[in-house]
Amino acid sequence: MKLPKLIDPCPIIDVCIDIRFETNLPLEAIFGMLYACFRDEYTEHEKLPINQIPEEIRIIDKNLWFQPHYRLKSDPFVINIGPRSISFGQTGDYVGWDDLFIKIKDVFEKVTNAGIYNNVSRMGLRYINFSKEYNIFDFLNINLDAQGYDLDMNQTHLSSSIISGDFNARLNLASNATVTSKNTSKTGSLFDIDVYTEPDGGIDPASLSEIIDAAHLEEKKIFFGMLKPEALKNLNPQY
Repeated sequence: MKLPKLIDPCPIIDVCIDIRFETNLPLEAIFGMLYACFRDEYTEHEKLPINQIPEEIRIIDKNLWFQPHYRLKSDPFVINIGPRSISFGQTGDYVGWDDLFIKIKDVFEKVTNAGIYNNVSRMGLRYINFSKEYNIFDFLNINLDAQGYDLDMNQTHLSSSIISGDFNARLNLASNATVTSKNTSKTGSLFDIDVYTEPDGGIDPASLSEIIDAAHLEEKKIFFGMLKPEALKNLNPQY
């Protein structure tokens, strides 16, 4: 399948790349080491609410292990830093993969050069697509059978997982989702794709950018592969 370079209007409202890692360093040292890498460009920073939870609970509760503790901002880009994870994302109007990938490579090269981890255990790339103009289930090649019952497709939320190429993907589809973008809440259709890999033995940091780029291609294959041909035509694809 030939994949479009862009569609108009672009439905992407949020992109995030997340890695999880193992480290031998004291957990409290991670933020200081990474902040030194980014403070000149990411001049806004804030402590996140998880810091109010006692440290002994954060250490024991594995559900909290990968939560970010600090956020750095340089609009429209955001870096979230935790003691075992770091994510980089872009909100608002999508800048396009070519420009975004340059920023991604720069961020994770600096993270790798900081020497904070001895193993990368997981990488995830998440795209959130949103539109107020159409019902997502009218656009997708998905068949739902409710044994004779009529489903209200204007009030449907579907979550599932698939294997796609060398990656796993979590899909969240909703026809009546509320999202917040640019400090404004709005309701419409959501197509949320999280493509990730967590291979046995971890990920070689030297190949991280290559894996992120491959995940992006897989995400595009999922998104455009699920669209009906007539739906894609309505999105004014450019190749």
